[in-house]
Amino acid sequence: MTDELSFRFSRNGSDETHYSAEVRQFLVERYAPALSSAGVSLDSLPDDYDLLERGMIDSIGILEMIGAVEAEFEIELDLEPLDAESLTKIGPFCRHVEGSAHAQVKESAYQRDDKPGSARPIVRLA
Repeated sequence: MTDELSFRFSRNGSDETHYSAEVRQFLVERYAPALSSAGVSLDSLPDDYDLLERGMIDSIGILEMIGAVEAEFEIELDLEPLDAESLTKIGPFCRHVEGSAHAQVKESAYQRDDKPGSARPIVRLA
């Protein structure tokens, strides 16, 4: 982690309830050309839509998706608690990212200390 941890879930405001929706919108925009080519309505993408099963991404694409989300929202995802079958499903993945963001905010807030030379992340909700 960096010295400053910033969450950029601000397209719809900084309300924490929008985290999952922000990630979902990011993924829909990222895969819009492929989804549209497959005849999928971007406005009514089902929560259980599986990007891997439907051919939108492959195994390398999974890594790219995770990396893109981490870079866009400046978070580090712990994927161990996420069921492998849920990793490529839109809804479960977005909710997991939201949970990870909340956990990092709480962890960062409690890890700050006043010892000289011990830089801890500063959490800033944009």
